[in-house]
Amino acid sequence: MVTVAVLSLADVVLEKAMHKCILKPLKGHVEAMLKHFHVADGSWKQLKENLQLVRQRNPQELGVFAPTPDFVDVEKIKVKFMTMQKMYSPEKKVMLLLRVCKLIYTVMENNSGRMYGADDFLPVLTYVIAQCDMLELDTEIEYMMELLDPSLLHGE
Repeated sequence: MVTVAVLSLADVVLEKAMHKCILKPLKGHVEAMLKHFHVADGSWKQLKENLQLVRQRNPQELGVFAPTPDFVDVEKIKVKFMTMQKMYSPEKKVMLLLRVCKLIYTVMENNSGRMYGADDFLPVLTYVIAQCDMLELDTEIEYMMELLDPSLLHGE
């Protein structure tokens, strides 16, 4: 049992060191290449147009029937997303994204007094992401998905 714990700790330390030595210097290049790929295939332009359309709709048109974050909360979320863009570690990005999700859930529950599930949460998340008006979130998510251990992509 001790050996497993030591190996696990060693793996964590090694992975963090690799992130700092490899991902940190390459982060800007990887993100630029992801954006270049999406610009070249037309999906960046399509995403931009779709984001504009979504921003013009009210929450109910997007299937949102739960309370949404107010302007101040959306700005807090936008700041968290901008902080996430500066990070090079996909694990740290995911942790920040989970904090954003928790903030949205908290707003939903505090403003209604009831609990919500994923079916109510996902439209609110979509609405909030549209309000943040950050096309770069697409490449942030792709960056995380490509660099994280696939076993970590299940669940939350």
